[in-house]
Amino acid sequence: MKKLCIGLLMGLFIPCIIGCSSTVNYAEASKVIDLVEQDNYTFVATKAYPMDQATMNILGSLRPTGSGWGILNLDYVYGFSLEHTLIKVDLPYFGRVFSPTIDPSKNSVKFKSKNISILKKKNKNRYYVTLQIHDVQNIQTMYLDIFNNGKARLSINFTDRQPISYDGYIDKGL
Repeated sequence: MKKLCIGLLMGLFIPCIIGCSSTVNYAEASKVIDLVEQDNYTFVATKAYPMDQATMNILGSLRPTGSGWGILNLDYVYGFSLEHTLIKVDLPYFGRVFSPTIDPSKNSVKFKSKNISILKKKNKNRYYVTLQIHDVQNIQTMYLDIFNNGKARLSINFTDRQPISYDGYIDKGL
């Protein structure tokens, strides 16, 4: 009887554990290194982390109980692409804007720039990429941490709003 109970419990728990495993396949380490070295890649944002406590309180009240508080899952359409010296950014913004505009389409992070500086620092299992955008006045600095498995974390500092971070992955350039 004991063996039957143990077998039944194992039969129930093993499919649950297998179902919880990640199904997203990220890029291989050699491909990630090549993409970063060539400055030709796309960052696809999957999650946003607002830094403003009031925004997080509002989002927490709108979400169902037990969901990730302060984490916003994003669609696949958000991110940025870098092609040598051209960057195209399209990211949502959640947080406090110190000097808002009348046009609501300008409240997100959306721009193109050719006047950028790229500083790369390689660690044993990740890249630290600093992007300075010189011709967009409200973007101070973009920091991108790229891991060898293709996962990445982007942090953006602004001059007119609170910072925000995004999780995502690196893909080949468009």
